[in-house]
Amino acid sequence: MYDFTNLSDVEFERLSADILSRKLGVKLRYFAPGRDGGIDLLDDAVQKNIVVQVKHYAKSSFNSLLTSLKKEVAKVKVINPKHYYICVSQELTALNINEIYNLFKEYMKDSSHIITRSELVESLNEDGNQDILRKNFKLWLLSDKLLKDIFNNQVFIDSEVLLDDINEDFNYFVQTAVFTEALETIKKHRMLMLYGAPGVGKSINSKMLAATFAKEDYIIRYTTDGQVSNIKSVLSENPDVKEVILLDDCLGQYYFNLKSGQDRELISLIKYIKHHKNKILILNTRVTILNEAKRARFEFRDFLDQERIHLKSTDMESISRSEKAEIFYNHLSRNQVPKPYFEALRNDKKYTHIINHKNYNPRIMEFVTQKHRYINLNPDDFFGYILSNLKDPREVWADEFDERLEEIDRIFMHTLFSLTNTFTDIDILKECFIFRLKNEGRGQSTIDYFSVVKTRLTKSLVKIFDVNGSQKIGVFNPSINDYMDSHLRSNTIGLNAIKDSILYIEQLEKMYEPKEAAEILINKLKTGEYLNLMSLVNKKFEYLYFGIATNTILKDEYKTIIKSNFIKLNESLSFSNNTIKKAEIVIKFLEDKHLFEFYDIGESLNDTDFVSDFITNLDFKGITRLLYVIKKEEILIPELIERLNEDLLDELNAYISDIDVGEYIESIDGYDTFYDLMPLEENTDKIDKAIKLLFSDIQMDIKKSLIEEMYQLDKTLDYEKLSKQIEDMVEESISEDTIFGALEIHFYPEPDFDYEYDDDRRGYDSGNIDVAYVIFNRDIVYDE
Repeated sequence: MYDFTNLSDVEFERLSADILSRKLGVKLRYFAPGRDGGIDLLDDAVQKNIVVQVKHYAKSSFNSLLTSLKKEVAKVKVINPKHYYICVSQELTALNINEIYNLFKEYMKDSSHIITRSELVESLNEDGNQDILRKNFKLWLLSDKLLKDIFNNQVFIDSEVLLDDINEDFNYFVQTAVFTEALETIKKHRMLMLYGAPGVGKSINSKMLAATFAKEDYIIRYTTDGQVSNIKSVLSENPDVKEVILLDDCLGQYYFNLKSGQDRELISLIKYIKHHKNKILILNTRVTILNEAKRARFEFRDFLDQERIHLKSTDMESISRSEKAEIFYNHLSRNQVPKPYFEALRNDKKYTHIINHKNYNPRIMEFVTQKHRYINLNPDDFFGYILSNLKDPREVWADEFDERLEEIDRIFMHTLFSLTNTFTDIDILKECFIFRLKNEGRGQSTIDYFSVVKTRLTKSLVKIFDVNGSQKIGVFNPSINDYMDSHLRSNTIGLNAIKDSILYIEQLEKMYEPKEAAEILINKLKTGEYLNLMSLVNKKFEYLYFGIATNTILKDEYKTIIKSNFIKLNESLSFSNNTIKKAEIVIKFLEDKHLFEFYDIGESLNDTDFVSDFITNLDFKGITRLLYVIKKEEILIPELIERLNEDLLDELNAYISDIDVGEYIESIDGYDTFYDLMPLEENTDKIDKAIKLLFSDIQMDIKKSLIEEMYQLDKTLDYEKLSKQIEDMVEESISEDTIFGALEIHFYPEPDFDYEYDDDRRGYDSGNIDVAYVIFNRDIVYDE
């Protein structure tokens, strides 16, 4: 059930302190008189009534544990405690326990002073200790079995990239208070947006939060491209299917990049999650980008201001000193920093200057502990090297790019940057890299420059991984993209060199300002050069349809493409900085007679598969507008018109059924009447009358707003008949009981968390001991 091998020595010691403090009814304190000093925890530094030795030997044999304990016997005699306890992460037999007891029986009442894995598990299962369990999520999140199930696709996560990240980072992840609070918020509200500065841990926290639900049989949907429509398309239509949606850098990676209409798509996704209890949404973004999004998009700002989704800040101020120490130690351990370098940091507690530094950042800790960056330094200079990177974080990658890379390496990195913010197919990078070398007259035919550079930069600037047999490549750390973006914005020559060697639409989008990129693409569409461009996804078709529809471009070479690819279009199309729905494209082709006739759109509209696919994704407004255009342009397609009329009522009913009554009441200030009638259980007659009146107001308001919206789109509908149909739909979907339920939620909201903290409950106490010292008092365990 619980996997103790996932815990580090420090984490297991903290868990043992929590459980034994609760079990013994005392506050146990860390005690660190010096490495290998014989004591891990005790109740009183002077009296030493209770002393606890913690041994985390979950991956070792009993003989190894016993050998280690025999070394403690002499130390315990010197300490001479009244009560001596041993806490181990191994499961022991009765013979094992007896053998240990015989070593320390002078200081133990009986063998119950030896706490084994089974006693720890028993304590964790107690209702009163669930707060301890929550603080140690590594125990229950990903056991070896669950990891195997995930990688065997028995637990479904639809991204190999996410799996790779979880597998690499899990054992070294530090469960901070920010993570624990975020997890509780998600369990309570099912939606959360994490925001903070670059490098503080938004992505890794988001990924671990999402992975938490894998144990509860959730499917994890993950994307880093910010395309909400793409992820919505893969969500199960079955409301009973449990899914976690994780949008990494949901507003753009290093600058605000939410295209027109995408804010509404994001809001729509949030509303969808709210109405489906088996769906969870986790978002993250940089604080500067969040602020820009709120400034630029009123609807999005208003949505956030109404707290429709909970926001959680993750920054260095919210991470404790001990958590910073543990993060730093884990990076040193993960990267196997050699002992002389580690000892140089422990001498005179130099590590304290690092974890206390105003610019401390986990990303910088990751950077400075990578072997190739410091290995040519003398160990005594390691501390100074780290401080210099903390002093001016901008120089973290500047020295790497300017001093350590050859020109061809920088071309490789700039080409990768031009293609993606995350990762791309390695063959596509190779194609673009070689094209640029040829375009600039560089290189020799006898040298495989791509393989040479790829090998040189792997694990320092780029990482390569396999996704279903296809190799992907991306930057080793997101801050590398930050640096290249900043550097290229001030380097006109470097930027132009990339622009001169563009093969893909995505490169053009990324390297030009949106308005200029749109103009270039339209010009290429008009000349026919557009067909020479490629796309990483489906954008070539999207841009083609969008550009032709909005600019009335008539070219014979586009006819076959237009006829055969309508059905392949995504429901939402992105063009430069704009987003347009597929329905709008179809309507533009219907409204423009030149386009309609030149591209023979009538043939597509007579295609049964196209009509079914198209109408299925139209809302009531889209259907209303399409009906109007068909009547206005006198397009005679009886089957299509009949299907549209049938679906119009279904979509109206679906829209009304999805209305959040509580939010709707608030939008029309419907709660105001009830403040003077509180509490709800009193004044029942007056409240019943007020509810009846409010129900009538809601019914009239919904009917009026829907009729007005539809009238703007099509003035020829039978609105007398439609008005009655809408009234019936409202009565079927919204009742007086529904309104009363909304009032209860509004006036008597549930608390934010489903548990209460009890300050009087026993737990471990760091006392006067510097927890950072306890953490760095441990030696790094080196791989053999």
